[in-house]
Amino acid sequence: MKDRSAHSTIKGYFYQFDKTILKLLEAAADDTIVVEGIEDIDIIDENSSTFIQCKYYESTKYNHSIIKTSVIQMLTHFLASSYNIDKILNYNIYGYFKEGQHKLPSILTIDFFKKNFLTYKENGLENKIHEKLQIHDYQLTDFLNRFNINIYALSYEEQQKKIEELLVSKIPECTPIDARLFYYPNAINTIQKLATHPNKKSRTITNKVFINSINSKDVIFNNWLKIKFGEEYYAKYLFKKYFKPNGTKMNKFSRFFIFDFSNSTSPEKISSTLYKIGHYFSHKEHRNTPQDDRFCPYILIRGIKEYDLIAIKQNLYKQNFLFNDGYPFKGSEFSVKSITMAPTADQLWKIKFIPSEDYLLSTINAISDSAVEIYDFYENAPLDTNYTKGRTHYKIQTINPFLIEEIIKS
Repeated sequence: MKDRSAHSTIKGYFYQFDKTILKLLEAAADDTIVVEGIEDIDIIDENSSTFIQCKYYESTKYNHSIIKTSVIQMLTHFLASSYNIDKILNYNIYGYFKEGQHKLPSILTIDFFKKNFLTYKENGLENKIHEKLQIHDYQLTDFLNRFNINIYALSYEEQQKKIEELLVSKIPECTPIDARLFYYPNAINTIQKLATHPNKKSRTITNKVFINSINSKDVIFNNWLKIKFGEEYYAKYLFKKYFKPNGTKMNKFSRFFIFDFSNSTSPEKISSTLYKIGHYFSHKEHRNTPQDDRFCPYILIRGIKEYDLIAIKQNLYKQNFLFNDGYPFKGSEFSVKSITMAPTADQLWKIKFIPSEDYLLSTINAISDSAVEIYDFYENAPLDTNYTKGRTHYKIQTINPFLIEEIIKS
């Protein structure tokens, strides 16, 4: 029950964020939206301000009591503000409910509004907000003319589909897949960051600024997105962004994979993962493979004991899986020259072990025949950039050190 409740809460937050994204995409270039302002979403243009509160109850029947508190808050704000400013104020409640929408009439009369939204019982006594605050009928009429309840809102899935369609139409060369994998996560990150700012000014953004901020295929997948999409989706995203071959074969790059296996106690599992990495990211050997076409990935394992590393190498060796660990003979020092040698027909290494981060930069600097790419899979903190100076260093946060296997399967 607890897990379902958490999932529902998170989904509710995303529904609100999605509505904010939708409104931003639909807005004029200079229209301003405040995230978590007076209400969940405040839309401000030259002549008016519209305050929107989102409700998402996919498993709940609609009842007036569910939105009563929100209605009273909006009415209170209207009475305190509308007669003191020049702008027209509008109020919207936007909600999705499982059923029960028929309980709300299409037109709200003053009597219906008073009875169902301004009257409540407390300690057995009936309380009437309109009498307590001495609200006149003409004031309620004025408010109702600027108030709208939409309890036939789009479903979670329908709203997302509409967002994807708008992203495709608003961003040049954006495809539906790009919208889903890149621009929508960018949009969610942007809205989430806005929502967490303590002051209102920092939670304010225009349509134009919003479009510019998300118009990039770079995205940081934070915990919200991982909860929303799941590890499988995250893996597919990473595969598409970093590892999908441009043609029928993998490009010859010097790929460095950095893993933090400090919380793993299974050399066998690690060996299995490295075996798969070696086969996937090495060249495919054929009868007439040119020497210049041979390559294999480099591996740096952080947070592992020396005896576990030896056990990993023994497991790979027993499987006739050839590797190069940079030590030409027993008792020798680590050799950059040895580790950077390409595989040959007689020595078809599948991976190359970097013993520690202290040897990483010297190894990278010794490579001159191919591009260098560093994939840093970390849990708490990525590798210090002093070890990767001037090189492409992708920092990929994950609590699953074996995420690379999911990426390969994608």
